[in-house]
Amino acid sequence: MTETTIDVAAVMATSDKKAATQAKKVFTHLRVAGKALQFTKLYEKSLTGEGKSFVDAAGGLSLVLLDVDMPDISAHELIARLRATTPEVSMVIVASDGDDALQAMRAGAEDYILKPIRAKDLLTLIRLLEERRAKASKTEFPKVDAALPHLVERLHDPSNGQLDARKVAEFFGLTVAEIARLLGRGVSTVHKTPAAPMLQDTLRRFEAMASGLLRLTGSERRARMWLNASDPALEGHAPIEWLRMGKLNDLGSYIQDQLEGRPA
Repeated sequence: MTETTIDVAAVMATSDKKAATQAKKVFTHLRVAGKALQFTKLYEKSLTGEGKSFVDAAGGLSLVLLDVDMPDISAHELIARLRATTPEVSMVIVASDGDDALQAMRAGAEDYILKPIRAKDLLTLIRLLEERRAKASKTEFPKVDAALPHLVERLHDPSNGQLDARKVAEFFGLTVAEIARLLGRGVSTVHKTPAAPMLQDTLRRFEAMASGLLRLTGSERRARMWLNASDPALEGHAPIEWLRMGKLNDLGSYIQDQLEGRPA
């Protein structure tokens, strides 16, 4: 069995004994929280344990498997909180159907696996997650600076430190014409002087959303997935549609609510 196990420290929250048994076949080190209270206490310990992160409180783990069918636990709320407080932890949702999995992905989970769990499928998924992380560390821009969480370096002009409208548009998947409209400026102005001082006030609102999304989802790629997935809490619209409608304040507040685990 050695060749089919993986040396990743993980914690699994599930009351499904079959799922736990299958997961144990994959991990050399797996801690199972069979009751919601066990997992939430572990999380709360990280908030009150003299600055201990959830990673430390759970024994240096790098992966959380969270069963959305577990009673007495709000998986979506925990995902948002974990993503905000411990962004380096990978989160995989264990779900009975695709709808639950999709909602969890919107809340910030990295991936999902459907029940009944097959050990081979879970092993493949974890290896894919590790490959994605390795690739992301080489190709994606650095995560938000913990000391300056409101700044996203990649969105700034390196020559003067000002926010660059074209870089902001690229992050959100907008055209220059769309960002110009949202900034209330002409396309030519934004194209020629994307880091102009007169654009900075509104661009800072975009940066705040970008910073929140990186903390919520963990990467630019997942941020784009979140932006383009329809969301019932946004009247069935995808977040990017709200952005294109000019609802910057509403979308910014929604992202903040997700980060803090507040219901929409």
